[in-house]
Amino acid sequence: MLTFGTVIGEKETYSTNIKITKISQFFQKIQKKTLNDTEINIVFHLPDSSFKLDYCGIRDGKFSKKERTIMIQVAVPMEIILSEDDNEVWDYLTQSIADSIKLGKVKFDWYNVEYDPTPDIQALEKMKFEIPLDRYNGFEKKYDKLEKEKKYIDELAKKFGL
Repeated sequence: MLTFGTVIGEKETYSTNIKITKISQFFQKIQKKTLNDTEINIVFHLPDSSFKLDYCGIRDGKFSKKERTIMIQVAVPMEIILSEDDNEVWDYLTQSIADSIKLGKVKFDWYNVEYDPTPDIQALEKMKFEIPLDRYNGFEKKYDKLEKEKKYIDELAKKFGL
């Protein structure tokens, strides 16, 4: 099971934090926790001009054998946070999740805790298709609205002989 969190700076991190929130909501919706589940808690660290990180990439954090949980921390680079290319940001976030699953598997094996990454990988693959579709559906709605407005303006122009 995957859960998500963020440690954020101030202003510059807003749009990336929104994307992580969407990811978290998606996983909450499709995953059901059972008594013997292992959990990877992926915490994205989003620095800004007032909050600097002392590491880059991903690293393991707190581990609990009793609770069968491990925290994986992901340092999101400023160039990703400031990127205006949504695809670049989504690609970074999804790759970070995949890398976190791999690191989680290694750590669970190290501590002799049984963990099958298959359901988490399947959920990630499902997310890769569903969340971008939401983005594109929003774009289509905006595009349709613009097309309607353009038709209305064209009709007005004809009516007034312009």
